[in-house]
Amino acid sequence: MRASRRLAAEAVALVLATVFFLVPFALMLLTAVKDPVQALDLDFAWPVNWRLVENFTEVIEARDYVLLRAYVNSTVLTVVSVALIVVFAAMAAFVLQRRPGSPPRATFLRMEGQYALYNVPSGSFTFVAATAG
Repeated sequence: MRASRRLAAEAVALVLATVFFLVPFALMLLTAVKDPVQALDLDFAWPVNWRLVENFTEVIEARDYVLLRAYVNSTVLTVVSVALIVVFAAMAAFVLQRRPGSPPRATFLRMEGQYALYNVPSGSFTFVAATAG
């Protein structure tokens, strides 16, 4: 009985998640391929005149290709920041791996509930109650 209730609750949650997350994207895509007059209706219907290429070309060319420039800027920023994060994380992991002792003599802060776990230099672990903010 509990298993069937759980399965029903999971099915309801899946349907609700689909409605809340996928329906807005479907509405956005349907509006993107409609002509301007039909797009103002804001209904969930198939377009009469499909204008996919024309609409996207108009959006990209608007204001002297500012959208394309913003896309390139965001891509460059993302690639550079991820590359730097990977490099610095690899350097930190190398240092933590090579330190003597088991576990490494670094200070870790891991918040789970109300407790923080600190690795003190003596190698023993101490649980310290975190201050509620």
